Amino acid sequence: MYKIYQILIIPLLLIHNAVLLLLMWLCCMLGMHRLGTGLLPRLWSKGMLWLLLLKVEVYGREHLKPGEHYVFMANHQGMLDIPMLNGYLGREFKWMMKKELESIPLFGSACRAARFVMVDNSNAGAVRRTCREAAALMNEGFSLCLFPEGSRTWDGRMDEFHKGGFVLAQNAGFPIVPITINGSFDALPREKGLNLVRHVPLSITIHEAIPVEGNREALMQKVYDAIHSSLCNKYK
Repeated sequence: MYKIYQILIIPLLLIHNAVLLLLMWLCCMLGMHRLGTGLLPRLWSKGMLWLLLLKVEVYGREHLKPGEHYVFMANHQGMLDIPMLNGYLGREFKWMMKKELESIPLFGSACRAARFVMVDNSNAGAVRRTCREAAALMNEGFSLCLFPEGSRTWDGRMDEFHKGGFVLAQNAGFPIVPITINGSFDALPREKGLNLVRHVPLSITIHEAIPVEGNREALMQKVYDAIHSSLCNKYK
C-alpha cells in the first residue's frame, strides 16, 4: 500500500519541491537570506517527509547552546539525510555538499543562491577555493554542516572520514557537533536507478560538542567514535 501511495503522490512531491525551492532561490536573490536559508529549507524538508509519511525522532537537542556556532558532522546514510537535518536539527547553517548536486534543476540554483559551499575536488586549486569559501562563511559567523565521509554509504556502515572539514573547524575555532543518522539507509539505500522509499523509523542523535584544540587525528577519531556510538547495531 505504501508503494502505491508514493506513486499517487509523485505529482504533489514534484509541485512541493518546485515551489519551495523556487521560493528559496527568489528570497535569496532578493536579499531575504534569513527566510531563504532558514524557514523555507525547513518547510521544504518537513513537507517532503510529511508527504512521505515519515516521522523523525530527535535526541540530544539540549546539547546545542543558544547563539553558539558549530560545525555539524553526520554520517551519510542516504538521500533523506539532507531533509532530515534541514528539517529537524533546529539550527540555521550552511551546507557543504558535493559539487555534482549543483546540476540538479532548481535544487542547485537554490543552493547556490543560499551560498551553500559546493565542494570541488577536481584539482588542488579548486580544493583551495572551496576551503576559502567555507572559511569566509565561518568568519561571518555561520555554522556549517557536512558529511565527513564525503559520499553515501553502500552498506549502511560508516566509511573513513576526510580531513577537510576538521581543518576548517580547527582554523575557525568552531566546536564540532557529531550527529548520528539512523533509518535513512533502510528507507532509501544507495542503489542504481529510481527507487521508492521504504516506511521505516528515522532518527537523528545530536552528541555533545567536541572542542577542536589538539591533534587532528585524535579529533577525527573522537568525532567518528561519537557518531558510531549511536548507530544501530546492525550497521556497526
